Amino acid sequence: MDAISRERVLVVDDDPLIRIGTAVMLSDLGFAPLMAADAEDAIARMGEEGAVEILVTDYEMPHYTGVELAAMVKAVRPETRILVVSGQNGLERMIAPGWGLLAKPFTPEELCAALGRLETRLH
Repeated sequence: MDAISRERVLVVDDDPLIRIGTAVMLSDLGFAPLMAADAEDAIARMGEEGAVEILVTDYEMPHYTGVELAAMVKAVRPETRILVVSGQNGLERMIAPGWGLLAKPFTPEELCAALGRLETRLH
């Protein structure tokens, strides 16, 4: 994991247990996670924290979906890599080219693999 260690990842999920659990997984994998409870909180955090290399967002949240949040982030910071996580099936058609999709629940190994696929899409 040395090649991607300490990259800042913003985890956005309205469920605090999932948000914290995902952040712990990311920390254990060598990333530097930040957390936000919803799209509005995520936008504020990105403004406060500066560069965030990866956005890991839940799909279904109040006010804005994870896809809507990701589109807002990409409009301002196109270099940000996107991973949408969801317990729903059939979201593949809603995910933009180059974005990742990961089904909930997921293991640390599945999360690591999904993030690794985002890496390879950049080159």
